[in-house]
Amino acid sequence: MAFLRAIEGENPDNEFVQDFQNRVEEIKSDETWRLAYMQSLLRDQDKFDAGVQAGQKEMAKKLLKRGLSPEDIAKNSDLSIEVIKQLQQEICDEHI
Repeated sequence: MAFLRAIEGENPDNEFVQDFQNRVEEIKSDETWRLAYMQSLLRDQDKFDAGVQAGQKEMAKKLLKRGLSPEDIAKNSDLSIEVIKQLQQEICDEHI
């Protein structure tokens, strides 16, 4: 409970929580750690963005196969018309 109260902004009355907060402050002030943490966040964001992009492309392929036009898909997604037409070509090439 002392830990949760400290998170809410109260002064900790618990030695463990005080030690924990002191360690957090030490880590936050360490530039090497901060750089590594930020690089990790950027890597994770890049992976997330790539996953979203891949998911959008898969959804666009499914919609193309169902007969929706590239223009309609582009209007309702973050994909460009060029990317959607490329996906359409890939679908056509798969059937050859």
